[in-house]
Amino acid sequence: MSKKILAMILAIVMVLGTVPVLALFSSADSFGLYGSGYEGVSYNPATLQLTDIILLFTYGCDAQTDMSQNPGNYTWVLHIDGVDYTAQPSSFYSDWLVRFKPLQWSTAYVPAWGSTVVFGLTVYSGGTAVLDTGTTVQITFPDEPERAGSVPATLIDGTSVTWAFDASTATLTFDGTGSVPSYSDTTTRPWHSLSGDIMKVVVKGGITAVGDRACNTLANLDEIVLEQGVTSTGFDCFAHCGTITNVYLPTTLTSMSQGGFYGSSVTNVYYDDTSRDFGNRCTMGAYNEAITNAHWVNDPDWGSAGYIDDGETILWSFDQSTGTLTISGNGAIPTVATKPWQSYVSQITSVVIGNGITSIPGGGLFARLDNLNRVEMADTVTSIGGDAFAYNGMVSYMRLSSNVTSIGQGVLYSTTVQTISCTKDWRAIQQQSSVGDYNASFGTATWIDCTVFGTYFSFGKYGTGMENWQGNGDPNLTQILIATPKWDGNYISDLNDDEWILTIEPVDGSEDAVTTALYPRSVYDGGTWAILRFVPALSSDPAGRFSPTPGKAYKITATITYNGVTETVTSGDTFYLDANATPITFANYYDITWQIEGVTEYVEEVPEGFKPVYHGEAEDYYEGYMAYVVNVPATVAANADATYNVTYTAVDRRDCTLALWGDGYENWPNGTGGNQTQLLLRPKDWQGNDLSYVAQNWNTFTWTITIDGVDYTGLVPSSNYGAQIFRFEP
Repeated sequence: MSKKILAMILAIVMVLGTVPVLALFSSADSFGLYGSGYEGVSYNPATLQLTDIILLFTYGCDAQTDMSQNPGNYTWVLHIDGVDYTAQPSSFYSDWLVRFKPLQWSTAYVPAWGSTVVFGLTVYSGGTAVLDTGTTVQITFPDEPERAGSVPATLIDGTSVTWAFDASTATLTFDGTGSVPSYSDTTTRPWHSLSGDIMKVVVKGGITAVGDRACNTLANLDEIVLEQGVTSTGFDCFAHCGTITNVYLPTTLTSMSQGGFYGSSVTNVYYDDTSRDFGNRCTMGAYNEAITNAHWVNDPDWGSAGYIDDGETILWSFDQSTGTLTISGNGAIPTVATKPWQSYVSQITSVVIGNGITSIPGGGLFARLDNLNRVEMADTVTSIGGDAFAYNGMVSYMRLSSNVTSIGQGVLYSTTVQTISCTKDWRAIQQQSSVGDYNASFGTATWIDCTVFGTYFSFGKYGTGMENWQGNGDPNLTQILIATPKWDGNYISDLNDDEWILTIEPVDGSEDAVTTALYPRSVYDGGTWAILRFVPALSSDPAGRFSPTPGKAYKITATITYNGVTETVTSGDTFYLDANATPITFANYYDITWQIEGVTEYVEEVPEGFKPVYHGEAEDYYEGYMAYVVNVPATVAANADATYNVTYTAVDRRDCTLALWGDGYENWPNGTGGNQTQLLLRPKDWQGNDLSYVAQNWNTFTWTITIDGVDYTGLVPSSNYGAQIFRFEP
């Protein structure tokens, strides 16, 4: 930067006083078209009246990110051919593309077919313009589409069914006898070229069935009339047709195949009976929720209260003054084809599942309640079916039954619950329940009012859980086989060397429980699972020496401490020794004293003939460059009281031969400040605990490296990879 320019900037700052310097360098505001400037054009095929269009603009200014995240905090004014329209955006792409739906504005703007229109944009915050470029852009809208012509009644090949299209009403009519055929390729339908023009489908009473895909992908379909006599609709029959306002169903309809209305939505269903009768009368395949979720206009049960089940034991009621939907009665809520409260879904803010209700069915019974904010569930509920409360957005509060034992898949799919009240925490609920996938919201919620807490620790058994086994240098021993200790559901090997407190109790209560403190005598670690063998006969405490009765089932409770948390857990498995086995017991025990550098650490009793195993606290430690390595003396089979002395050997760790790792150097992108040329060295003659210590403490050493006879001192590696690679930046 030249001195002249710098002086100018300083002068401006002196004049502006406290105005931030960054404001001098803000990027220029911008406003432009994205693509053609529009998309999503739809219109009434009968009248050619435009029904929807989306305007697309790019923009840029200092506030553009906040504008995209909080558009309601700003006033958006579009200048259209000199006329100002207040226009709230419909959506954004990132923070640079904004979309508007002009037909939905409080003062709608309807572009004329084929017109070229000039647009400008000003955005205000608190009366101050934050975007006002003065730039204008032009959009040329599409020409008026050609109106489809009418088609007289035409016989469909191979059938006794005719189809006709009335362009004045945009109605496709099927008449005759028999079935409208199925189409695997929809482009072969005789009326396919009219797919965007059809707004109404009428199936006359002489037609018994409408085939697969016969009327799917009709983008502007608004009404379906199936007259009395129609008995079935095929696979994907009316799928992917957008929003259908009215569907008239006959009481003769007995079958609606899978996906009949998949990808479509239905506002109103007209049926000359109750929706409950329809569910009993008509077999419906999956993906027909558009029908079950619609408003059944003529249903006498479709009020603000009524019975859900035929036996009239489960009652629903809706209080419009509070927005509360209440389910009461005794027993399980039945699966229903239609929700009798569907006409209130936009008003429901609270759902109460009353005392006495035992089960909530799947199928999204309380799903897609856009304004749901609160759920209260009595403790009598033991089962919640799949998708029961799915697609409800943000729910502030849920009172969950503490006695639930089954939570189906996706109960809270696409629903976030902020606070859950329950006497048991989520861990305890998981441990008493089967929980399906897609229920992460339970785990992310804040749980309150909990008095019962689930456990982190768990374990199982291997085989029958007890056996006589000879191995690892020991003679035959009666052993307890514990399998795969887990913490928070994950196998951890950290507990394989720890002391366990085991309580062993017969399931039938016929013997006194025995509690004993034991270390695993041996461990098989499979990487993701393990077998831990405990020998109660080796307990130092005579009261803890346990001998099982062959064939009798025992439950085992273990107390363990991990990461400072102590938990006591009873395995869900039962342990037993084969009925034909004879437990191994011992008559003589000897006192074995363990010392550290001559000071007694602990005394244990070991049966005759067994080698003592050290389980004390002595471990290698380091002071500066010195390592103090534990030496545990060799033991012999116990045949008398004995003392063993654990000692330390001091080892100087300053000398280390370094070897090259790979070629000894590389350009490494993660070096200090970015890509750096690095020396790559590895310890050559260190191993075991030495390597572990170096890997953990590498940056506390200072290193001297001799290169071609020159000593480079006081070096510290810039980074490491365990104890395998030390990187130096020369």
